Amino acid sequence: MSTAYFALGSVYIYLNEFNKSIVYHRKAASLGGLNKFSDNVYYKEHLGQCFLGLNKPDSAFFYIKQVLDYQKQNKMEEGFDVYLMGSVYYQKGDYNTALLYYKEALQIEANDTKFYKNIADYNIGISNVYQKKNLFDSAILYAKNALDIANGNGLPNERLDALNLLTTQFDSKLMIDSAYKYQKYANALKDSVNNSDKIRAVQLVSFDDELNRQQQADQQKKRINTIVIFSLTGALLSSLVIALIIFRNNKQRKKAYGLLQRQKQEIDNQKAKVERTFEDLKIHNHN
Repeated sequence: MSTAYFALGSVYIYLNEFNKSIVYHRKAASLGGLNKFSDNVYYKEHLGQCFLGLNKPDSAFFYIKQVLDYQKQNKMEEGFDVYLMGSVYYQKGDYNTALLYYKEALQIEANDTKFYKNIADYNIGISNVYQKKNLFDSAILYAKNALDIANGNGLPNERLDALNLLTTQFDSKLMIDSAYKYQKYANALKDSVNNSDKIRAVQLVSFDDELNRQQQADQQKKRINTIVIFSLTGALLSSLVIALIIFRNNKQRKKAYGLLQRQKQEIDNQKAKVERTFEDLKIHNHN
């Protein structure tokens, strides 16, 4: 159950349903399946992602700092977690520190060709920082890097983010033709992404309904099981009480029977004694 809840929480991150993700991650942790910190790193990483998604950088920092400390102690480097810390500082408005983390994340995964989505996101993060600092040439460079990676690896969300950045950046440089070109691409892609979001939203509602029905069925089953258990327990206790009463009555009956037997023996003894005495008297009188 812990693993299943953790998986559900992970899915909800990618659906941008961060509050639900937090609920399921905490359910997973409460069951004790993730009680060791070494098993708990991804749990904390995911909570950090959720709080970033909810624009709560202080809460995100609390969890992501623990993840980075653990990785440092174990001589590990994960570009994604460094990127998350950069996003914490970006949300706090500390763009210089955010830029350092973003570039460090990019450097860690510079030679890794497996995580194209992460590399695109790092470039987008750097582009965002340069845009905030009004360094538009640098911002455009990294936005184009992100766009190239997204186009080459089928990443529609990253592609849309890069196109929106380029639209804003060229507009800020008063390069209206370029801004219009990227805006046109962005608008065309936005319709496709929005349709996917609508389909996803419908699927999510259906999934929630099914999950609620299953939970209600489980609760009903638990209630029935509870009633059965109480009924069986009551029947067992009743049988036990009856058995104790019978046992006590049998014991008292045996005790009474023993007493009667002793009394009968005593009477028989007394009777025999009286009869002997009577015989003795008859013999004495005859003599």
